[in-house]
Amino acid sequence: MTSMQDPTSQAADPSADRWTPTKSAINPASTLTGLKPYAPPTPTHTIDLHLDANEGPGPSQAVLDAIAAVTPNTIRCYPDTSLLESKVAERLTPAPSRILVTTGGDDAIARACRAVLEPGRTAILHTPTFEMIPRGVRLAGATLIEILWRNEGFPKHAFLDAIDTCQRETGQPPAMIALVTPNNPTGCVIPIRKILAVADAAPRTLVLVDLAYIEFADEDPTTTLLQRDNIMMVRTFSKAHGLAGLRVGYAIAPEPIITLLRTTGGPYPVSPNSLAAATATLDETDRLARTVASVR
Repeated sequence: MTSMQDPTSQAADPSADRWTPTKSAINPASTLTGLKPYAPPTPTHTIDLHLDANEGPGPSQAVLDAIAAVTPNTIRCYPDTSLLESKVAERLTPAPSRILVTTGGDDAIARACRAVLEPGRTAILHTPTFEMIPRGVRLAGATLIEILWRNEGFPKHAFLDAIDTCQRETGQPPAMIALVTPNNPTGCVIPIRKILAVADAAPRTLVLVDLAYIEFADEDPTTTLLQRDNIMMVRTFSKAHGLAGLRVGYAIAPEPIITLLRTTGGPYPVSPNSLAAATATLDETDRLARTVASVR
């Protein structure tokens, strides 16, 4: 016998047993106010080279071979970043303990924000800048001071004035100062002497220097900036090395800062395949020079 169901019952409506989230289902943190998920910007005019999208050649055959050589046993284990950190250190600093591999440069920035920022603390940035930096400041609940910097010279004096104002009004120095050179999105470069002047004016402040595009600049400040105790640098394999899809970046900083960054992030930031590719591309110095010349 076939039974008839009440048309008003739950079974009569296939969607009735599905939970539909609403805006009031959860109470988001106040730090999310005004923030939306990150979305790549839509070009407003025609250009033939999108540096933010990492235009340029993909990985070489040597890099692809290094990925293919990753063994099943390596994949089943948690990845070890120490080899890549040592190879980076060979080129930049004698101490591998001053290098931390991260999930792209974004991860290094987010770790830094979590390490030193909280409600009641202040960060000073220039604007425009890489979007993930002010986003990290806001997510930490810190106060954001933005200094306009477009195509003119870097506004060193405005930064020094902001440092003094923060100290005077809050009784403490800014917790973070973030500088991007070459700047994203303008491409403007901050002279090394001006970076040092800002860092020296705030010796108790973490000065984050984003060098994601430094391979395209005339001068690399890394060796000089390593001499300061309050500077951390962020670099990446996403841009000049052409490995954006593998999400490998790294921070360079004094050991106490690296310890903070290790504390505020996960222990296994990148996959074995990503590590193999990044390690292999470090040996391709001639290819890197050709890529940079072509993009410039």
